[in-house]
Amino acid sequence: IQPHQFVCHYELGVLFERSLQPSRAIVHYQAVLRSSSDWFQAALRLGRLFHRLGESRQAIETYQALLENDSFCEFSDFSIGVLREQSGRYPEAIKCYRQAIFSQPDYEDDYQRLGSTVIRLQAYSAAVEAYTQAITVCPKDGLLYSGLGQALAIQGETELAGCAYQKALRLSPELAIAHQNLGRLCRSAQATNRAIVHFQQAVKLVPKNTSMLSDYTWQLIAEERWLDVLACFRLACADNLAFVEAY
Repeated sequence: IQPHQFVCHYELGVLFERSLQPSRAIVHYQAVLRSSSDWFQAALRLGRLFHRLGESRQAIETYQALLENDSFCEFSDFSIGVLREQSGRYPEAIKCYRQAIFSQPDYEDDYQRLGSTVIRLQAYSAAVEAYTQAITVCPKDGLLYSGLGQALAIQGETELAGCAYQKALRLSPELAIAHQNLGRLCRSAQATNRAIVHFQQAVKLVPKNTSMLSDYTWQLIAEERWLDVLACFRLACADNLAFVEAY
């Protein structure tokens, strides 16, 4: 009846996000921002969905637009933290995320970014602690379990890491990063068929992610599955010229 009614688009986006349909949620959040570019809640949710799907560039662009429109909103600590993290200023990013958690203790992405940034500083025990704390606050967030798995895997706790990744996928089946990390664990354990399954699923979910495509392709090369390797090259040719040149 009113296709440009952005309130309805926003509510639909939230519903699709909660029902684990991120692609459909993104469509509606983008419709909100086309109608009302200063609606920071829609921009924040859109940026977080891009991050969860591994689309870091689009997430950063969304957060930058958010800051330009309303740099003093209650979520500015989180947004500034993302920008600091992406520019390599990790201690400053951690400070922003901790402030964001203090202001908004029930937003799981604050904890997720804090944990991932602490991992970048190689403080793995602190990362495990951050993710564990986050899970007590948001026990149904798959991305937190994926982050916990990453921190545990780096410390050599591969069995616990595998359990964390599997929990992440039970909660969020479309979480590509969990499939990728579980595939890496399987590869390390010489479980090549399972590794290929998880790498393939990651690529299906996020076909333009070069890291996921690289993991999948090299696993196929190791197994001498040349027709599948050629399919990956064609996918790379279609989406990322720089990636093709690296190959």
